[in-house]
Amino acid sequence: METKYSNNLRVLLLSLLFLIAPVIIWGLWIYVFENNPDASQSEKVKIYLSYFPVFMQNIFSLALIVLGSSLIAIGFAAISIRKTFVNQKIISVTIIVAASLIVLLQLFSMM
Repeated sequence: METKYSNNLRVLLLSLLFLIAPVIIWGLWIYVFENNPDASQSEKVKIYLSYFPVFMQNIFSLALIVLGSSLIAIGFAAISIRKTFVNQKIISVTIIVAASLIVLLQLFSMM
């Protein structure tokens, strides 16, 4: 029985890990735009992209990373929500809600 609960905890931690990447990417986006109020939109995007390695300096690839990572976090949190303790269920639901909001925000920003 102990491995069953530790596996659920591992899946919960994986979902949290996959949620961290989109949060950091969106946080960096907000940071760049708040700290450069006089720059034009294209200059802000260039500054934002300069924080990433060369293979990730594309808005579309970053959007796919955010979407994919958020969807994986939702999947892992949905798996870990079953047959766990109440505290883990609360954390799983919080992860699902946060990742869902990030997915909706990302989809809206891609339009």
